[in-house]
Amino acid sequence: MKKLTAVLLILLGIMIMFYPKITEVFHNHEQNLLLKKWDEKKQGNKTSLENNYQRLNKAFDESLEKEPIPERGTIQEPALINKNFEMDGMTGIIKIPKIDLTLPILEGASQANLKIGASHLDGTALPGEIGNAAIAAHRSRSYGRMFNRLNELKPGDEIVVEDKKQAYTYDIYNVLIVEPDDLSVLNPNGQDRILTLITCDPITTGTHRLIIHSKLKGD
Repeated sequence: MKKLTAVLLILLGIMIMFYPKITEVFHNHEQNLLLKKWDEKKQGNKTSLENNYQRLNKAFDESLEKEPIPERGTIQEPALINKNFEMDGMTGIIKIPKIDLTLPILEGASQANLKIGASHLDGTALPGEIGNAAIAAHRSRSYGRMFNRLNELKPGDEIVVEDKKQAYTYDIYNVLIVEPDDLSVLNPNGQDRILTLITCDPITTGTHRLIIHSKLKGD
């Protein structure tokens, strides 16, 4: 009995001695699992954003193939809005004073939404949030329609986005032309509230993307 008690005491002592290390190993394992899940989630979000951007590019390309070139001196009438379209799909409006433009913003850059107005790209931040909120619209071959005159914008010009709660005013700081698959234009910097506008360039062929970067006033 004494021997058994001694053995048990020795085992208990060993357990007490190694308990902190065992606990540390267990917690490290849990941390690694959480970090792995986080990386998987980030990778999933990145893949989702890539897919959304590819769908946007496809919608742009299809529009260029179908949109007729208006005769010189004529103004093309806007496409009729589907009567079944619900206001629930509208998240706000975008105003660009310099080019006298006001468009509805719809959630999701689908072909149907892009026919009606501007579209918020799924997977990007919402306007007013820290991150990079992306809004796309067709360039349109008719003067003044959609993002037709977006190339006239310069650093210092303003963009206003209104949602159901408030208005956000952004200052343009960069205008650039990129390849259609350049996802770097959607990167956030982790601290600013960025708004990125996306459309085709040039108007006739749309081989590239015209990008307008802006920051929320006061950031």
